[in-house]
Amino acid sequence: MAELFSELLGQPRAVGLLEAALRRERVAPAYLFAGPEGVGRRLAALRFLEGLVVGKQGQGDAAVRRRLRQGNHPDLLWVEPTYSHQGKLVPASQAEAEGVNRRTPPQLRLEQIREISRFLARRPVEARGAMVVLEAAEAMAEAAANALLKTLEEPGDGLLILISAAPDQLLTTIRSRCQQIPFRRLDPEQLRLVLERHGEGQHADPDGEDPPELLELAAGSPGELLRQRRQWRALPEGLA
Repeated sequence: MAELFSELLGQPRAVGLLEAALRRERVAPAYLFAGPEGVGRRLAALRFLEGLVVGKQGQGDAAVRRRLRQGNHPDLLWVEPTYSHQGKLVPASQAEAEGVNRRTPPQLRLEQIREISRFLARRPVEARGAMVVLEAAEAMAEAAANALLKTLEEPGDGLLILISAAPDQLLTTIRSRCQQIPFRRLDPEQLRLVLERHGEGQHADPDGEDPPELLELAAGSPGELLRQRRQWRALPEGLA
């Protein structure tokens, strides 16, 4: 079981809760992965789903892991906020590539929540139930949040994971129907280990360490530190 979460550093409480659920086969119908951006919430969701698919053996499965990561497992629906662009919904992760105007923030929309409800009600192909991950759950419009609440009231046999960096912005009734899995910011040593594992050991400053301002802006988030590094390197010479 420990192998599943071996890459998830600095989150012992979250790992303990998820491992216990898999080991005891007592999985809640809905979870809220709450914590800052870029600290491993998405990775934890993928590994938890992998554990559900492979069963109590608790050993990682390379094929299952690859399919979940690529989003092509038949029992997984991964939903993220979207932009409305030329009559279609464009996921936030694809907006730049498709040239979408991003002056307004992306949203999770009513039609996406309706799709979640339909997916959770379908018969699974390989897993024990349909699995849905909802990223940036705080980006729900009001109508979408009310529709999600109805889905949570009748969850069926499926599993819904909400990922949120601002859980306080969710309806209290939504939070109360989810088991919360807390994620925390990492200390500087854990930041270094995570980035080195992912081949991101290069600092923003070619002379050595990251400037302290970047570390402060990252606030314990490896993902945020990578974003700040990219912005730092893109500055004109002498401006930094």
